Amino acid sequence: NNLVAFAKKLRELNPKLYITQPVYGYPGVVAENTMVNEGFTKSGTSNDLIDSVGIMDYQGLSSLNYVKNYENATSQWQGFPITGDVPSTQILPGIQGQASSGTIQQMANDIKQRQLGGIMVWFASVKDKTRGRDYALSYRGTNDASKTQSSNGGAWQQAMETMNS
Repeated sequence: NNLVAFAKKLRELNPKLYITQPVYGYPGVVAENTMVNEGFTKSGTSNDLIDSVGIMDYQGLSSLNYVKNYENATSQWQGFPITGDVPSTQILPGIQGQASSGTIQQMANDIKQRQLGGIMVWFASVKDKTRGRDYALSYRGTNDASKTQSSNGGAWQQAMETMNS
């Protein structure tokens, strides 16, 4: 309930703030489930608590397998932990920042075809050359989408264009 109260206070302070609730593929964390259940009615109407649900499975396209747990929650078995359907346009399947260009493009195609809300990337640094620095926020490691341009080319830009076309 503290997380719900926190999100409500954020909304009160800044109604335009975009709030995504990260979730695992299967809804097994009580606090996450509470946020999703408080965020959407049984019929999928938003309660204006959260804007989207981001599925934290970043292996290839596997996060797409879990969309049903949120989009069609009320069609799952009795006692399923998610009690309201999240509209497809408010679901963000996850993908690794270092994904291959083919995987990125396939994800974008599936997002568009299934009318999902977009892609949640794990992870990407924030570039900021306006202040004389390469990055405003920089992650270490090889999974960074901002640092894999040589291996996946302009795949992220192409994915954006696909989803927005």
